[in-house]
Amino acid sequence: MDKVGPIFEASVPALTTAVMLLFVGAITQAAFRWVLDHMKSCTGNEWMIVLRNGEMVKCGVGLNTLVWPGDNVVVFPSTIHQVNFIA
Repeated sequence: MDKVGPIFEASVPALTTAVMLLFVGAITQAAFRWVLDHMKSCTGNEWMIVLRNGEMVKCGVGLNTLVWPGDNVVVFPSTIHQVNFIA
């Protein structure tokens, strides 16, 4: 019985460190999944418009952006009907 006390006392710091690392890892994984869920992108031939509270926040062709909960995202094709060149 006398040998169990020192072994247990020696393993407590390692166990505490392992629990803390698992906790930090879980928080990091949750944050990474949140970012992946809220990352929106469109291809090079599509327009994206991001609206927040009825106002345009971002827009562009081939846009990659992080959107917040409650943002509205509209994606539609961008086709070129006519190209003028002047030399």
